[in-house]
Amino acid sequence: MTYNKYINKFSIGSKHFWPILVLLRAWVVILFFNAGCTESPKAVSYDPAPLLAKADSLWKTKNNHQAALNAYYKVLPMLETNDDSLCTWLRVQRRIAVSLHDNFDKKKESLAHIDSTLTQLQQWRTTVNDREDSLLCLLYLREIYTSREYGDLMRMKAALERTEVLHKGRLLGKHVDGAKFFYVQIANLYVRLGDFDTARNYFNESIAYEKQFNLTNFVNYNDYGSIFLTLQEYKQALEIFNSGLAKSKVDHFNRTLLHLNKSEALANLDSLLQAQQWNNLALKMLAFKDEFNDDDYYLKCKIGYLENEAIIQEKKQNWTAARAFYDKILSPEQLPKMQRRDIAGYLNASANTFLEQKNYPKALEQYHAAYLKFFPKTSQALPNPDDLPADKILADILEGKARCWAAMGQYDQSLAAYLLIPVIENQLRATHTFETSMLLALQKSRHRLNDAVDIAWDAWQKTGNRVYAEKAFLFTEMARGTLQTKGINANEALALLTPKQQEEDKNWSNKIAICENQLAEAEDEAKINALMQEIRQLKNQQKATRTQIASTNPAYAATMGNNHILQMKDVAALLRPGQTMLDYYLIDTNQLYVFAFDHLGNAAWNRLAWSSSTQASTIDLVRQISDNNPSTTPQVFSNTARILGQKLLLEGMGNTTSLCQGNTMPKLDSALVIVPDLVLTALPFEVLLTENTTATDWSDLPYLVKKHSISYAFSASLLALQKTLTEKRKGKARLPFAGFAPTYSNNADRLDSAATDVTYCAQLFNGKAYLHPDATEAQFRAISEEAQILLLSMHGNSDHVHPGLSRLRFGDSNPGKDSDNILHASELQGIPCRADLAVMSACFTGDGPVQVGEGVYSIARSFAVSGVPATAMSLWKFPVISSSNLVRDFLLGIKNQNTKDGALQHAKLTWLQDHPQSKYAHPYYWAGLVTAGDASVLKMSKKGFDYWYFALGALVLALLVGFVKHNRNKND
Repeated sequence: MTYNKYINKFSIGSKHFWPILVLLRAWVVILFFNAGCTESPKAVSYDPAPLLAKADSLWKTKNNHQAALNAYYKVLPMLETNDDSLCTWLRVQRRIAVSLHDNFDKKKESLAHIDSTLTQLQQWRTTVNDREDSLLCLLYLREIYTSREYGDLMRMKAALERTEVLHKGRLLGKHVDGAKFFYVQIANLYVRLGDFDTARNYFNESIAYEKQFNLTNFVNYNDYGSIFLTLQEYKQALEIFNSGLAKSKVDHFNRTLLHLNKSEALANLDSLLQAQQWNNLALKMLAFKDEFNDDDYYLKCKIGYLENEAIIQEKKQNWTAARAFYDKILSPEQLPKMQRRDIAGYLNASANTFLEQKNYPKALEQYHAAYLKFFPKTSQALPNPDDLPADKILADILEGKARCWAAMGQYDQSLAAYLLIPVIENQLRATHTFETSMLLALQKSRHRLNDAVDIAWDAWQKTGNRVYAEKAFLFTEMARGTLQTKGINANEALALLTPKQQEEDKNWSNKIAICENQLAEAEDEAKINALMQEIRQLKNQQKATRTQIASTNPAYAATMGNNHILQMKDVAALLRPGQTMLDYYLIDTNQLYVFAFDHLGNAAWNRLAWSSSTQASTIDLVRQISDNNPSTTPQVFSNTARILGQKLLLEGMGNTTSLCQGNTMPKLDSALVIVPDLVLTALPFEVLLTENTTATDWSDLPYLVKKHSISYAFSASLLALQKTLTEKRKGKARLPFAGFAPTYSNNADRLDSAATDVTYCAQLFNGKAYLHPDATEAQFRAISEEAQILLLSMHGNSDHVHPGLSRLRFGDSNPGKDSDNILHASELQGIPCRADLAVMSACFTGDGPVQVGEGVYSIARSFAVSGVPATAMSLWKFPVISSSNLVRDFLLGIKNQNTKDGALQHAKLTWLQDHPQSKYAHPYYWAGLVTAGDASVLKMSKKGFDYWYFALGALVLALLVGFVKHNRNKND
């Protein structure tokens, strides 16, 4: 009974006592109200033990959640009167937070209560012993759990970091359950954030922890191996699952899950017989349902078994059989227990089987059923871009729809769907803090965009409508330089906002992420619609905030406005008269798309066959010139260089039937801008031959560089951004030149000409030369925002395994110092650099692993991300004998107001003319130095040691001396 019922029962027939009854009713209301409120500290002075015992008793009893919560609220003020009661106080505070979340589903209120608790604790005192630390740790673990469920990953990360301090301090080896929860959660968080390397490190730490304290069932091998499943590194995943199965004490649920995960890894390694055997073993374990501690655990394993069976059938291309297993997963018996998002995923998987069987109408129907799980009762086949959540399953669904429409000849619908997918992917990438997951996501994104380009080509061939060519170019631009553009804009915008503005923008993003996490798990249709509306409002508020900042901050507005994809019609504005852009887009070893543009607005699009043998020839040509192999003769080189020149240039330009924009075909003019892709990024186009030849000397070959100056760009959109950076800095007073030439104690590392080169160029531009001992990393960091031209004449190394560790060596390393004299590519990206041109007279600065969609991960790329719009870099080991001449002549051309590509072309032709009939005319000595980015003429800054100012000062001094002498003579 409620208190109202008690009062009503008492008051029957008691009309004469109504004043007393009114007072009694009011007293009871106050009593019940106070039971649910936290009184101020030290308000109650009697012994809390009886009430605490009652609260604990209620806590252990089912269906007494509200009474237990009320009792704990009431006991809190009593505990706060005694400093020795901290342990009890922490336990009560945690139980309130647990109850709010678990029993009343008030996640936000639970987190607010934890905030209040931590604030009070900070004002009270710090924990001083293991018991207090353990209870504080439990409170942190509750914060971690609730933050995860609420979707606030950044708060979860902060709480995990606080917990880590406790577990690696006094609690080391003492609070095992808490440590286990901590390691599982922090590793999984970093997986979700995309920092797989850090996640691996924490899993390895948990293994070491288990060994150090001789624990059992401590490491979660399922979660650990799942990292490698995500990374598609199935052999490593298999090793980890085997390690977990080798443990003697693993609970029934985790052992079943290990069987299932091992089966999945084996299936993806095409070991289908073994995959089936391990899946069958998991099925036998599912027969012991009572061994699972939780019905949700049992359901998870049951669905995992059925999904593995479907995957095995898909590997065998038994699409009907695979679909039957997906139908079992989606049976009416299990649907009520599954989350809406999971249902959408399995509907999508089922639709894929229809697609593989070319039953496009049925596949489309199934994809739409999955789509409705995200947009219930919608009448639209495609969503509004503003309503798209950051969800990879929805991206998969839209891709399925797009493929069906394309197969059915509905090209407009198909391409409209493909244009929505990058919107989702951009939001997904925005939630990732680290590049490892972004690169993994970009690979899948690239495959999707490849399909979109192919569909646009088919549509264009059948209709002749240039709109499809324009869309294809848009897709190729979306596929490249996404992270680089993002990095450049982030560095540019960083200095343009106040700390408060930065924090405000971050808060909007965090709120949107929280709502989208909640949306992914929401089941109720009303809640789904409410969350979608809230997300839309938050996005609009974030947009309005950014717009407001931009209205008062023109520099910020310009930076934010540059973050867009360039359209075909805008390319002409990037080109100067006499310049042609050739933009290559390679689809595996299948076909090569070539876009050609000139400054008049003419554009063409062509598709070439690109076989595995052509790919191998390109790789071989690069090897021939970069290794300086003495056995390579001009005749052997000529055959490959001529064939590739024919394909990439003449065939690539196409013919009149491939015209897609403008009135006439663009022509190969005097200057070329090359946008290479994949394997082509390692090829210096300068070495391609323009005609057949019988020449026997390296200097006599008809190289492309003899007819055309050449510069490179990662993408047309990125080039537009880099030109904007150059324009923004024009007219700003800067030091014209800063050069660095360190020395090395090891004689094998000596660079004899480095100091003279830097000194010569410093005099040429009236700048500064930093020689030993001033040529340090610290000095570079100090000058990076002040110099217009940077020359780094030193050793460089590329790292193809960990490209972030590619480095420039500023002399001997200084381990343990604030600056170790080794500048890694990863560090360079975070240094704001305001130079217009960085010249790297160092080996391998343009070399590195080729990342799909992002180009070469090199030191030069890091300079571009740090804000340098143009670089000169070496694609291989920079020969000492030629580097000095090439760099000096190149910078002399820059001083004489030549374009960057023109200056480098002149330097290379000079080298060839100076070495006729010589082995030094081999491309190894001159072709490896290339320019990337904005190739326009560099307008030099006026800051520095200017002789006009010196002359003027001397004149003023002479006049002053004359004036003094005149007065002295007059006085005499």
